[in-house]
Amino acid sequence: RVLELGAGVGLVGAAAAAVGAELVLITDCQSAMPLLERNRTRLVADSGADNVEVAKLEWGNLSDHDAALERAPGGFDVVIASDVIVPGFNTDQLFASCVAVLAKGPDARLLVAYEFRDEWETIGTFLQWCCEAGLDDSHVRIGEEGDEDSDEDCDMFVYTMKWRQDAPVRAGSP
Repeated sequence: RVLELGAGVGLVGAAAAAVGAELVLITDCQSAMPLLERNRTRLVADSGADNVEVAKLEWGNLSDHDAALERAPGGFDVVIASDVIVPGFNTDQLFASCVAVLAKGPDARLLVAYEFRDEWETIGTFLQWCCEAGLDDSHVRIGEEGDEDSDEDCDMFVYTMKWRQDAPVRAGSP
């Protein structure tokens, strides 16, 4: 069971569905719903994927969290967020949503793709909140500096968070 936060066009969630996720819930704010619904309809028509659903989830909104969790009682095994941690966004509310919808078991994973854009404070704060909530993180850099197709000033990372075995799981806001 996979939930994508801040999905935009829904490509990452569609990829999760294509590789066999039992259920993929692609979420974003209300204004993104028409595009996500249209893309879901196309995905179903093109591939027959019946494991993809679309829902509004405003970050930090408890009723939206509850509505999402009705589809995956106990939480989602994988929560994905790609290119959503940027200065000026509601990172604290994004964090609250991540913790609220992520299953609390040892196999649950939060995957966050992050592009460095002139400051590390926002991702650093997000990772600190994850640590305080009981999530350990690891990361890999994607793309190599100096590649012909890469911008040398652009660093992209995928962070993977999982619940610490020795720490109590703490829900809530930072």
